[in-house]
Amino acid sequence: MAVSVWMTWVDENHRLAARALWLEDTSPAFIAFVAKTAQAFIKHIAEVYLGVTEPSRELLRQVEIYLRAAEACLRMWLVEGRIQRAEVQETIERLTQDLVRMAEDWPEVPKPMPGQSG
Repeated sequence: MAVSVWMTWVDENHRLAARALWLEDTSPAFIAFVAKTAQAFIKHIAEVYLGVTEPSRELLRQVEIYLRAAEACLRMWLVEGRIQRAEVQETIERLTQDLVRMAEDWPEVPKPMPGQSG
């Protein structure tokens, strides 16, 4: 569900997403804003989806790796036109599942995670 909502936002804000992530003529202030927003998003993922309110640097780095992979898919769709929207959504859903599987073995992640039955 979360991936679908995110993809809808990207559909509705196509130009902003492309500008925020990949256009070279972006101002330094906008780049700083995007970086700060990305860090907040990474922390949000750890808190909401993994249930970790005070994530370690290592866990945040792992979440960032998955987020950067999702970003690469978006770039191939929005900027390069190499893949279609449906393929992007499928890939991001798979990345989300991979992130959850990785987190299941992470010591600081509570078991069960949010949304899982105990």
